[in-house]
Amino acid sequence: MLRLAGGLRCRAVDLRPAFAACVGLLAGSPAAGSGPVVGWGPVPMITASAIAVGFNHNHSCAIQAGTGAVVCWGRNVSGQATPPPSVDGATGTASAIAAGGFHSCAIQAATGAVVCWGNDSWGQATPPPPVNGAAGMARAIAVGVAHSCAIQAGTGAVVCWGFPNGPAMPPPSVDGTAGTASAIAVGDLHTLAIRSQVCADGDSDGDGVCDASDNCLVDANSDQRDTNLDGYGNLCDLDADQSGAVGGADANALRMAFGFVVGDPHYDPDLDSDGNGAVDGSDFSNLRSHFGKAPGPSGLACAGTIPCP
Repeated sequence: MLRLAGGLRCRAVDLRPAFAACVGLLAGSPAAGSGPVVGWGPVPMITASAIAVGFNHNHSCAIQAGTGAVVCWGRNVSGQATPPPSVDGATGTASAIAAGGFHSCAIQAATGAVVCWGNDSWGQATPPPPVNGAAGMARAIAVGVAHSCAIQAGTGAVVCWGFPNGPAMPPPSVDGTAGTASAIAVGDLHTLAIRSQVCADGDSDGDGVCDASDNCLVDANSDQRDTNLDGYGNLCDLDADQSGAVGGADANALRMAFGFVVGDPHYDPDLDSDGNGAVDGSDFSNLRSHFGKAPGPSGLACAGTIPCP
């Protein structure tokens, strides 16, 4: 039996795959902040907002705080430690990262599309249309040795690809047929998901939080991060000056805070809308999508008052 943070428990005869999958479920949650990468063995000195370690094959990846660029290091026999321009900062950045056996995947920050690189012998590095931006986007990603899985943004459905048997075939209880998921983890030859609760009032954004308790009804934010405690989640609250609408003053505040990361005295968590530990381009993209709108909408009755709830 493994007991991990948040009360998550896993049991298996062989603890290694169970441990990997359980840790993956926790690691799939958005990072609470950023800081220097600390590791054992050859590890680069970078400040990261998210990290991922490959399955026993000696490569790791991180999302660099402040830039959002994916940085990988270690074994690179299949190109698994060479992220493409679409997420390495050249033409795009990432909001989530996962490292497998000989491949890696990320969620592109600007589009929400899953991007993968490295070994593709089972199709594990070729994300399908429901999550690659063609017919849908993703809000969580997890990869193993020969298969990969993501949670589709908006629907909460688990989508997997790669090894054609059981590991890449999610059951109806989480694939959107009879239920959805709020977290996903991939092992060597098995997959785990946390099934979303069934909501009597619905779950409009598919983030696993029932509408009546959701501080962002339209923007999927399973972490419910609300640093100013006004009942609107950071992801849908770009109204920095509390004027009731997102406008020029809020854009100026974001511009003044641009580039600051957790640990810097000028870092303002209220302006870090996606909670990646840095005020960066993704926050500007979020501001543009909410410009001229009121905060929210929120399902909390106390929204607009501090503290809420």
